[in-house]
Amino acid sequence: MQTITITREVSQKRAPVGAGVTVKFGLDVPAGQITVCRQIDGQMPQPAQRFGRAECVEWIEAHVQAGAVVHTCDEAGPCGYGLHRRQTALGVSNHVVVPQRWDEQRQRVKTDAREARELCDRLDRCVRGNTTAFSLVRMPTPEQEQRRAVGRQRDTLGRERRCGVVRGHGLMLAQGVRAPEGSPPTTLG
Repeated sequence: MQTITITREVSQKRAPVGAGVTVKFGLDVPAGQITVCRQIDGQMPQPAQRFGRAECVEWIEAHVQAGAVVHTCDEAGPCGYGLHRRQTALGVSNHVVVPQRWDEQRQRVKTDAREARELCDRLDRCVRGNTTAFSLVRMPTPEQEQRRAVGRQRDTLGRERRCGVVRGHGLMLAQGVRAPEGSPPTTLG
């Protein structure tokens, strides 16, 4: 009997809402799973839940198909903008924001659930008209994102090369050998 009650509570937390309802999702998106905090209309945000990437998109899509007005928010990060593009293709109003430290009390406690809740709170303020709730990131096109990736990869490889040269010179010096003149420079030209 008790397991049925728990299952029912979980299914109610994940159930999409009806038409015309405004739903806000704060998403903390690390590489593995997504932590989601949901707020229905002006109610208090619900406890955060964890999803796989595909499961999260399906859940948000179920809200859109049910006729809800859906707003989502996540921080820009190393996972790229694929999640943003998938959500906007569904008709979701998604905001990608500048990453920041959400721990205003400086308690040094960082959890995915806290970040998802704070993103949801800030999204609620933004939807209600507070334009200073957070700073938005300008979305690059897929072509711009690809060009950025190539440039960043070149910079990373250049740094690694310079570190390798310096490391090699250090190993040589440790053995009493100086690098010969004309050995690879430590800067790219």
